[in-house]
Amino acid sequence: ELALEASGNSTPFSTSSRPSQRPLLPPRVQHRSNERWIAGSWYPLDEMAPVVQALVNQPGWSSGNALAVVLTGNGTAWGRKFVEAFEDSPARAARLVVTYTVP
Repeated sequence: ELALEASGNSTPFSTSSRPSQRPLLPPRVQHRSNERWIAGSWYPLDEMAPVVQALVNQPGWSSGNALAVVLTGNGTAWGRKFVEAFEDSPARAARLVVTYTVP
């Protein structure tokens, strides 16, 4: 499952502010995969428009603000995904690419 933090401008994760401690927005993207994610590879996710729209509707959100994506796994061999944060390793960080059209 994938969700976004309920914040108009997310702060970096840390030992005192872990992903599991963040309040999440209600819309979620259901994603099930028992595939091992390999660095440098692309993996599609299900439709994220409702999740991103809920974030954009948050008070305090503006273009250029940070968002925090929280992934939760189901515990199978490759069901849990481990990714690097940009603050820890920009070269190895997970990257979310959003393609959109302006109405």
